Amino acid sequence: MRSMNRSSKMTHRARILAVLHGEAADSIPWFPDLSYWYQVNNALRPLMQEAFRSGYSLNIPITYWDQVNSVAKSDDLLSWHRKLDAGIPIHHANFFKVKFKDVKFDVSKKGSIVIEKITTPKGMLVLKEKKISEYESPFIIENPIKSIKDFEAYEYFLKHREFIPNFKAVKKTLKWFTDLGFLDLVLPRSPLTCLLIDLMGIANGITTLFTHPEECEGLFEAIEEFESELFEIAGECPGTVAIFADNIDNRIVSPKLYKKYMLPYYQKRCKQLHEHGKIIACHMDGQLRGILPLLKETGIDVLDGTTPAPIGDFTPEDLKASMTKKMMAWCGPPAPLFCGDTPIEEIKLYTKRIVEILGENVILNVAAAVSPDADIKKVLELGKEITGGL
Repeated sequence: MRSMNRSSKMTHRARILAVLHGEAADSIPWFPDLSYWYQVNNALRPLMQEAFRSGYSLNIPITYWDQVNSVAKSDDLLSWHRKLDAGIPIHHANFFKVKFKDVKFDVSKKGSIVIEKITTPKGMLVLKEKKISEYESPFIIENPIKSIKDFEAYEYFLKHREFIPNFKAVKKTLKWFTDLGFLDLVLPRSPLTCLLIDLMGIANGITTLFTHPEECEGLFEAIEEFESELFEIAGECPGTVAIFADNIDNRIVSPKLYKKYMLPYYQKRCKQLHEHGKIIACHMDGQLRGILPLLKETGIDVLDGTTPAPIGDFTPEDLKASMTKKMMAWCGPPAPLFCGDTPIEEIKLYTKRIVEILGENVILNVAAAVSPDADIKKVLELGKEITGGL
């Protein structure tokens, strides 16, 4: 059993690395993700100022205006994490570059819709995404694969791309956040979630999987084969942790599908990356109750973004029961608790409950990330409680 080492104060980076390696730390790691909160509030500030100057009446509480106005007083996101005395988690997706052969790309824009046409000798794939604002991620309105007829073109796309290491970008990020940060390498989605989220969409993807299982399984094999090189690059890249960007939710992937398609995939990839000394995480910020009993078999080391009730469908006790003795859960009070009238004392009690149940197997955050309309003062106060020895 790991014990707390309070003989000297550790940096946030040293603390989380110690915990991930099963070593003693001076306190529980505190790594709330402020990136979305910062990005939106930083973008809103000039818009709101212009509205005030133009005489528009905005129905915005003065406390929220004060929060938005304060964001620009800090240089950047890193400074805000220092202000809150919190570690900064960075998901790094640029540890590789991609080069294509005999594949053409044509990108155009129609209003808020971005249209990407991918042309191969086996056919064309068309992806359409809509972006509401500059500080929001785009969402897919037309998936690139409409039916199994598009599988051949996509497999050609997979086969004719080359992955090139980009370790320089990772080293630059590691230098940027110095003692404060933690970096993980963002891995591709597993083949099943890739099909359901990126390639076909949930409804079309599930229907196609059940009506054409052999064709879908052939596509899964092709994805797995042509991404093996990328996983080798991840294994050799600087950085301690690699994370599957799967956004697991058992409303999308049932326990039956998880066991059949995802469990063996995770086992294979975890073994591959463990041989390189990597710690493996998986982003799991959805409803999880149905698949919790399967997690011990995956080989995954860190359950990232786990969000318990009242937002998720599981309790901290359920989560603990699903973990091996060495597994870590990146977990904390759900983000909406910081947005409304929930008293900070209630949030503190919830956090203490998580710590009491998960013990040394927890990395604390605001699950799964701090919302743009969160009361940042509550995040600050909770952080003081955590770093002071919750």
